[in-house]
Amino acid sequence: MAHIRKLIQTRPNKDVDFFTPGVNVIEVINSYISSDKILENYTSITSEDELTNTITIKFNTEQDWNEFQTNEIVFDSAVDRYNHCSSNKISWSGENVEDNS
Repeated sequence: MAHIRKLIQTRPNKDVDFFTPGVNVIEVINSYISSDKILENYTSITSEDELTNTITIKFNTEQDWNEFQTNEIVFDSAVDRYNHCSSNKISWSGENVEDNS
């Protein structure tokens, strides 16, 4: 069963940049796509008011997601995201969704 991971960020105003994953994280994502552990490249959608951004990644299985999040590069990026969001008053949440389709 596919597993969808969403990262939702809400910034206080448009002058604050959302956290975006670095090139090294994109390389990990691409390697997961190549090995069929990620079914679709990640999407990043910003709301009409430009204050909320949602990044979505669809993993083949929950196990693939668990492996991904413990990858050292991805883990370090999560720490960077936490620090960026805290420093810039960006609220964020992560959601895990099972995809039964």
